[in-house]
Amino acid sequence: MADSIERRIGEARRTAFVAAFARELSTAAAFGLFAAGTLAFVLRFALRLSPATAALALLGALLAPAFAWIRTSRRLLSRGGAATWLDLRAGGTGLLLAEIETGDAAWRRRAASLLDESPALPRLRIGRLLGRPAPALAFAAAAILVPIPRSVLGPSPAVLESAVERLRDKVRALEEEVRLEEEVADEIETRLDRLEEEADRGRPESAFEAMDRLEDRLLAEGDRAAEIASKARDSLAAAEAAAGSDVEAAQASLEAALAEMTEGGLDAKLPPSLLEDLGSESLALAEGTKLDGSRLMEVSREIRDLLDKKMESLSRSGLLRPRPQTEGRDPLERYVEHECDSDCPPGGA
Repeated sequence: MADSIERRIGEARRTAFVAAFARELSTAAAFGLFAAGTLAFVLRFALRLSPATAALALLGALLAPAFAWIRTSRRLLSRGGAATWLDLRAGGTGLLLAEIETGDAAWRRRAASLLDESPALPRLRIGRLLGRPAPALAFAAAAILVPIPRSVLGPSPAVLESAVERLRDKVRALEEEVRLEEEVADEIETRLDRLEEEADRGRPESAFEAMDRLEDRLLAEGDRAAEIASKARDSLAAAEAAAGSDVEAAQASLEAALAEMTEGGLDAKLPPSLLEDLGSESLALAEGTKLDGSRLMEVSREIRDLLDKKMESLSRSGLLRPRPQTEGRDPLERYVEHECDSDCPPGGA
């Protein structure tokens, strides 16, 4: 009988230990999985680690059993505590406690009989124990499996789309004022298509880098147009200066200005009135045309106004690098740096 009682006390102690360990393990696993899932998500979000690499952070949750074992070992149920628990389950008569204290055989027989009739030791509630870490496990799985867009830290798609459309407007403005060479036009269109492709793929870093390159390319074309316009205005100024004394030289300078504009692509979007004055369908005087001084001045001023309008249009579209304008100086100087010297013709820019 003594062996029977001791066996029952040992079973009670083991049952209490297993139950306490299961509770501690359930709690530790929940906290461990939540902490490991949070770390994995931070690693994927901040360091752009792959899901497989970030999943290594979940290994930290394997420390939960050791933590639970240490916690449970510090609170082992004593032999007296197990006997008291069994005595209470047997009706709380105190017979088992009396047998343990006295060791009397009479008490032992009655205590053993009560233990045989007492309810079986309680079983673990597995469902409740598993339910505690389940949400943490789901969170950890989501932190590993849920895809993180590469554009999380980037601008919104609307901002990117607006920037692309702004560049497309610049391209249209440049094509309206400057006749681009076919090779240059194809290059700009290719850059724009690549930019839109990067934006559609949700790659803001690559998209903005492509924007900067395209912006620089457009500015280079705008500066080239401004430089050609400046040279053409120099030729126009020479034509106007010579109109009163040497009409042939003046007309030669005018034709040089027209040739410079045509070669530089500034013969796009020509007003019908100018073509009528030139007597041609292009930016050139009709063959055999001879202008007198007053007529030459009128045509020169009309071409000068055309250049100013083209440069103003490019400037408003952000295709020129603006420069400070000095009062009383030629308006075109805010687009092209120029300092007059002794070689400049009278009235030159």
